[in-house]
Amino acid sequence: MLYWLLRHLLGIFLKPIFRIEFKNIDLLPEKGPAIIASNHKSWLDPVIIGIAARRKVRFIAKAELFKIPLLNSLITSLGAFPVKRGAADIGALKTSIKILKTGDVLGIFVEGTRVKQEGIGELKPGIYAIAKISQAPVIICAIRGTRPLFKRRLLPFPNKIKLKFESFEIDPRTVAEEEYLRIMKNRLERMYNELGD
Repeated sequence: MLYWLLRHLLGIFLKPIFRIEFKNIDLLPEKGPAIIASNHKSWLDPVIIGIAARRKVRFIAKAELFKIPLLNSLITSLGAFPVKRGAADIGALKTSIKILKTGDVLGIFVEGTRVKQEGIGELKPGIYAIAKISQAPVIICAIRGTRPLFKRRLLPFPNKIKLKFESFEIDPRTVAEEEYLRIMKNRLERMYNELGD
């Protein structure tokens, strides 16, 4: 209930301010497991993806966020769960697989952290492991305009936020991890650049 209430209210508030534009969101299945694999520029990214998706998305979030008392309670109630960065986190992997087995949508930022520079950063192997074990369909998402949120002018003016979704049909059982991540990164870079047009 809280998830859908916040999604509705934030959508009403943020859509006109940032002129949020979604492309191909209908590629997200109406039911059954799915993985949304996105680049990451800003703390606002999961909010924008949540507004775009017609289904609840459970995001993997860095463990440090769960050490902040009020934020911990909020993001946990919204379905997020922690991952320890810098090493393989078996607990986060098991939780991801469990979510997908129950037919829910998993959200993962494939660079592992926010990337401040322009473009797409190096992808972490977590997406490969989750996709290979779960066999869930992967929808890649390029998001642009959330960093910075405002254009540098005399009076700050909000950027237009754009998202583009595409099905990623590379079967991780048929390619090595390095190749899988290389193909995904190239696709995300193309999509990201297209959003700049």
